[in-house]
This record gives sequence, structure tokens and C-alpha cells, in this order.
Amino acid sequence: MPRGGHRPGAGRPKRAQDKHPRMRMRDLAAQVRAAAQEMPIDRLIRRLNDASLSEEYRDKLAAIAAPYTAPRLSSVAITKRPAEMSDEEKRNERRAV
Repeated sequence: MPRGGHRPGAGRPKRAQDKHPRMRMRDLAAQVRAAAQEMPIDRLIRRLNDASLSEEYRDKLAAIAAPYTAPRLSSVAITKRPAEMSDEEKRNERRAV
């Protein structure tokens, strides 16, 4: 008795549509902008650039908007593999540890 692998007629039909179409973020953003509404991140950035607000408040806004506008930095340093390092780089790595 065969197990797994390709079976004729199995799986989702090609070009089948979702039962509940999912809206992507860019589609939602386009609809919101077309309706002359403002996305929350756009409002945060607009207020962040408002010089009439206090510096402390604008700093809080920047901290709120940062996760949505910039990638999170990796906590692991990216280094070369030891086979790709020169002898001098290997010595420097050992000293750093």
C-alpha cells in the first residue's frame, strides 16, 4: 500500500479562490487613502514632525512608530566563518572574546 506522494485529484484545485478573500495591507492602505482617511502610522509620523509639540511627546511618538517603520536589529553579530578569515582576523576574534 503506497503512502504519501502525488495522488491524482488530491489537493486544492489550481486557480481556486479563497472562500473569504483576504485583503492585503497595501490594498487596505489604498482603500483608506482613496476614502480620504488617514492611516494610524501616517498620523503618528505627521504629529512627530509637528514642531509645535513638546520634544518629550515627540520622543514618545517616535518610540511608538519605530517598530512599524524600521526593522529590528539582530542581537547576534554576523561574522565570517573561520575558514573564510585570515590569520589576523582569527587572532582579533580570539582577543575580543
